[in-house]
Amino acid sequence: MKKKFMGIILALTCAATAITGCQTTSTHEPPKVDTINEVHTFDDEEISVARLFEGALENIRYAKYLKVSGEYSYSYSHTIGIVGTDSKIKSSAEGPVEYEIFRDDDGNSSSILNGEVEYKHSSYFRDFGNKYDDEHKQASYTYYKTTQGADTKDRFVYYGDDGICGTIDIERLLLASLDGKTVKKFSKAGDSYYVALEGDFSDARAAFSGNIIGSKKLSSAHYYFDCKTHELQSALFGGYTSNEHESNGIHYGSESESFHFELSIDTVLNKAVELPEIPEGLSSNGNLNELLMNEREITISEEISNPFNIQNEFYSVASAVWDGVCEMPEEDRNTLPEIKEAMVIAASEFDLDEVDCEYALLPSVSMEGGTRGVLIRYALCSEGTIVGYIIIPVTSASDGVMVGEAISLDIKDFAKISMLGRMQFAHDFTPGCQYYVQYMLTDDAELLKEYSYLQELKMSSLTDQAEVVNFPEEDWKMLQKLASEQEIARLSALYRYEIREREDDSYIYKPYYVIDSNMSSQQISDLEDAYSIELESKAAIDKKLSKANYSIEVNAVSWVQIPVE
Repeated sequence: MKKKFMGIILALTCAATAITGCQTTSTHEPPKVDTINEVHTFDDEEISVARLFEGALENIRYAKYLKVSGEYSYSYSHTIGIVGTDSKIKSSAEGPVEYEIFRDDDGNSSSILNGEVEYKHSSYFRDFGNKYDDEHKQASYTYYKTTQGADTKDRFVYYGDDGICGTIDIERLLLASLDGKTVKKFSKAGDSYYVALEGDFSDARAAFSGNIIGSKKLSSAHYYFDCKTHELQSALFGGYTSNEHESNGIHYGSESESFHFELSIDTVLNKAVELPEIPEGLSSNGNLNELLMNEREITISEEISNPFNIQNEFYSVASAVWDGVCEMPEEDRNTLPEIKEAMVIAASEFDLDEVDCEYALLPSVSMEGGTRGVLIRYALCSEGTIVGYIIIPVTSASDGVMVGEAISLDIKDFAKISMLGRMQFAHDFTPGCQYYVQYMLTDDAELLKEYSYLQELKMSSLTDQAEVVNFPEEDWKMLQKLASEQEIARLSALYRYEIREREDDSYIYKPYYVIDSNMSSQQISDLEDAYSIELESKAAIDKKLSKANYSIEVNAVSWVQIPVE
């Protein structure tokens, strides 16, 4: 591949520095051409760029089978500061691609794009305590697309890290319109015609999805055509920028960025071929998809909890069922169907006669169409009625998946799970006392508590031991005294928040009490002094939650029946 594109790379190098001054050894060097339709003569052949493209691209557009291979590369370098005291930022991305399209005699088609990407990023900031940062990501991907008459279907699957790979419309790139472009160079180099174009490349840039790093820099194209057949042999799309930063004669940094996408036409056939089908799939993340399609084994955690860290009737049953599953041989509980069957056996001892299985995909925040994780939800049923759930969180890892601790949830409890992995749960301790808690699913498939609050709907009810017992024991006397002495207690609700906040170099859960009443700052201060209580206004708490970005998204996950049979 490297040798094959040496001529193109040399051409781009000349273009990036001073195209008009780039010399070649060809004896067929016409004057600079700036129109697409201008006719030139090479070895007695009269040819224009427009005619050359028309014939070559027609061949590509209607080929029954086309195979294209290529290389993608991107680099970025930025130095900041006077030489010798520089801070530096470097990024790069590169990898091979291979594209095939199959067409039948009825005009239907199927295409497959395969690729790999390796991304590296490093930074060093001298002015911030010699701070270093290194990042390395890798991914492989496949993009399938079929057209049957007026119906088009596609599917993107990737393995590894998300956010660095995406779709590329190879044919749109090769067949990009010549409108808005001028010819920078048209020459004969050996047995090939060489064409360099510049101008408006917005149509070519649109062939790359947003995750193809650097593709927005595309600003030139270089083509080689066979002199005899006029068939397109190869193409290079690129872009390069460079800036030196100086002030009063002092150099204080430089910045450069380049994008290359090389393509070679390997095979063009005009005989109808059989169209490959798009494989079945439920997720764009290959590792998660294999799990959902029962093609991947996992190791479940033997621990189970509930969101409220409390003991209740369903949690006792769910814990016993989960223990029964984990006591079975590991080789009999490694796939989703096996886990379900093991759960059916364990649940039967508690008059639970059915287990259903559903999944919910969690989208990636860094890649459109990507999948960050999946929640597997087993519903425990008795005579057709769901009594509760056991949920297994699974997140994607660069080399597979990570499985978190199982969660049990009583059907009577409230649950809202957002598309980005925030989970909000509510449990009634008593008719007047509710507990709310919010978690975020981490990349390691763990539930990180962000904040919680206890809500006593009528503060005066805290004089009842059955109500106050839900609060921390060290606060019982203070709360009962407050509830019995203050007139405001008959009219207001009381909240006890615990919010995850940063303190020094770690995080703590800091408690705050809130009285749901329109009190002045002075009234709050007086109550704090009188009862030794940490009070905040509701507005202050809302501000803390907003600043910490703890707001739950509106869009909830969709649960789908899983094909585990």
